[in-house]
Amino acid sequence: MLKLIRINFQSYSQLLQRCHLLESRRGYVHFHRSKSHDFELPLDTMPKDIDALMRSDPQKMDYFGSYWYWRIRGESTLMDTDTLPQKSYKQLAKDLGMQVVSEPSEHMLGLLELYEYLKTSAFVGPFGTIQNPVLVPSVMTERVVGCTGGSGEHEHVPLWFRCREGFLYRCGECDQIFMLVRVLYSLPDGEDPFPPDPDVNDVFDNDIIAKGHFKWNTGDYLKWPLGNATYKQLFLQGKWGNVPMDNYEPDTSDVVDMQPLHKHKQYSQL
Repeated sequence: MLKLIRINFQSYSQLLQRCHLLESRRGYVHFHRSKSHDFELPLDTMPKDIDALMRSDPQKMDYFGSYWYWRIRGESTLMDTDTLPQKSYKQLAKDLGMQVVSEPSEHMLGLLELYEYLKTSAFVGPFGTIQNPVLVPSVMTERVVGCTGGSGEHEHVPLWFRCREGFLYRCGECDQIFMLVRVLYSLPDGEDPFPPDPDVNDVFDNDIIAKGHFKWNTGDYLKWPLGNATYKQLFLQGKWGNVPMDNYEPDTSDVVDMQPLHKHKQYSQL
């Protein structure tokens, strides 16, 4: 009887240890999934002179100016539900700050993706001949190539050699032909990598901000915080036909007030 009690006590203690292990196992995740607003800058980092910001050239802005320009323009475009379905894909991409795909840019990105894929992957394809050699992409004039032959019984020990531009190279084991092909990343001198499309209107109208503000921020609900903050700033500047406030003096008249994050704290929204 004592032996049975001892066995039961030992089994009970082992059970308690196992239960402790089960309880110590975490069934939850310490971090939450990233959301879109996790990567957004707070509203107090927005430049004070919104009107000058939206009239400036985005290509000549710093990080904060470019971020707020495209965020205001993109959200204003999406909040304008009346004209949004009427816009073309090119116009919508331009308003959202995306690149409009053209033949030169499509070709350039295709070469980048091809080289990034091939530089880490083996050349799998038909047997290289003089008429149809194995193409070896490279950004330099030479590249080290290792030939392993075919598959199965046609495979041989890797044979390494330098493949230079302008020559055909034959493997000493399987007589396979290789040829180096230069991949040029840059465009010809003097060409714009993102040329303006003639079918795209690149002029932003501030009335879109007011239209979206009165549509989404009416009543007791604030469904578009960025539009509300932007509309307030333009209202303080007197850009809606109203008389500007006496105590509002913009720091600069013709230059966008773009400063680092720690200096934008003083421009908190009202």
